[in-house]
Amino acid sequence: MADVNAAQNDPELLLEPGRIIEVPYSAKSWPIGAGMLQFPAITDSGEAMAQADPKTWRAVLSAVPHQGMRAIELSSRWIDLAALTTPRRRQLLNVVADLGLDVVGYLVAGRPVGDTREGPANLELTHRSIDAAADAGIGIVCVGLHQFSPAQPDGRLWFWTVQDAQYHEDPAVWERSVRAIAELGDHALRAGVQISVETYPGTPVGTSFLAAKFMDEVGHAAVGLNPDLGNLIRVQGPVEDWRITAANLLPRANYWHVKNYARLENPSTGTVLTHPASLVEGVLDYRKALRFALANGFSGPIVVEHYGGDGLSVSAANARYLRGLLDWMIPRPQAE
Repeated sequence: MADVNAAQNDPELLLEPGRIIEVPYSAKSWPIGAGMLQFPAITDSGEAMAQADPKTWRAVLSAVPHQGMRAIELSSRWIDLAALTTPRRRQLLNVVADLGLDVVGYLVAGRPVGDTREGPANLELTHRSIDAAADAGIGIVCVGLHQFSPAQPDGRLWFWTVQDAQYHEDPAVWERSVRAIAELGDHALRAGVQISVETYPGTPVGTSFLAAKFMDEVGHAAVGLNPDLGNLIRVQGPVEDWRITAANLLPRANYWHVKNYARLENPSTGTVLTHPASLVEGVLDYRKALRFALANGFSGPIVVEHYGGDGLSVSAANARYLRGLLDWMIPRPQAE
């Protein structure tokens, strides 16, 4: 792992290209799925997507292969797998398979297991989600330690322009979160799946140093990190140098949400503005980050996300960009 403390004065040294020895996929076969940020949880007729018929599911999900993508991350914000009966879950999986899609993971969104009031209920739901994912043949359950950010009533376009709940390293929240994630890890190990914890500001994994400490305390073979660098870099205030963040987090990753942001900063006034950008154009250099991740053993699924506009089309373009990088990075067998 990179010596972050020793390279604080020159973060560029942290992401020096390492040797990629062996990876389990080719550029073509690497599991890269579309996130579901733009997918509505309510149908046009006003019913919950979980109550919709398979034809409705097919109509919604057909946009993914139409953009050339072959996989998707299912999200509890779209359909709660744990709330579906086994026959209904089979119907959903049949629709996904008929569209030629794989499922790279299941995201339990906005259900922090260390929350002061809702933590026990969120923990119980996440346990049921592990069982549902295992029953569906989904190998990773991604959990966040943050609350869902609703639409702002004052019409603000981006939810991250409103200050996130400040965590301030609350010892009680920290301890509850560590215990709960370790408990989920035990369950995941028995069920044959993995847990991935998503980084997010204002939580016990809200900076790279907090996240590293948190994962070390959890210390579970079935628990890894989802180093969502975009969640951390979009904060409209001071942030770590992204290279320090990447060096701290990527060696701990078993799953990866990728997105990018542009940052405009005026040091004289303290003004910071952030806006979604493609993987190519934002502050984060995914050519360096991906190579560093592979050289440090990353072999998990990747989920492309994008807020605003036609997010699915941007995600599809980002997936093509990543496959191009992988094609360049992955060593080819030497000709005999």
